[in-house]
Order: sequence, then C-alpha cells, then structure tokens
Amino acid sequence: RYAEQQREWQERFEQWYQYQNSQRSHGNYGRQTSYGYNYTDPNIEFKNRYEKSCDLLGVPYNADKYQIKLAYRKKAKEYHPDLNKAPNATSMFQQINEAYEFLSDDNIERYSRIY
Repeated sequence: RYAEQQREWQERFEQWYQYQNSQRSHGNYGRQTSYGYNYTDPNIEFKNRYEKSCDLLGVPYNADKYQIKLAYRKKAKEYHPDLNKAPNATSMFQQINEAYEFLSDDNIERYSRIY
C-alpha cells in the first residue's frame, strides 16, 4: 500500500511538471485547456494532506519521525475501539492510522523540500 501511494504521488508530480512546462512554452500557463479541465498543482494537494495529517495527530508541520510516532501512539491509544466506546472511535482510529502511514520519512522530506 505504501509503495502504491508513493508511486501515485510520483506520477502526479510528473504529470504536473509536464503540464507546467507545456503551458510555459505556449504562454497559456494556468488557463483551462481545450479538453475542459485544468491540472491542479499536486504540491498543493500534497501540502493539504500532509498538514491535515499533522493536525490530526497534533504535531507541528516540522515534526520529526520520533515526535510523529509518539503522537500516533498517544492518539491510537485514545481512540482504539476496544478502549473508547464513542460511536466515532473506529473511524477516528482509521484516520489516525492513515495519517501516520502518510507521514513517512519520504513524505516528511518531500514536505521540507517543497515548503
């Protein structure tokens, strides 16, 4: 799953840069294409998902892997369905797991390079 996610992000970045370069050569940068859609910058989508994951775990955007791991363990214990009987505990636990998976070393480094 992790490898598939990384491949998907890499494809999005490559598509964006190809589109960006083609628009620069045509002087049509940022406008709608003749196909009726406009590519969005994957950096913005990546940034939003990264920051949403950090907010969910309660860590700063420049947190290191150790801080993220500690926050994940604390949140996972708090929202674990066996320990928390709230109706949304299962969905929160799943979101916390997805956020932790997304905040990998590669994505932390990518975020620091972009921003």
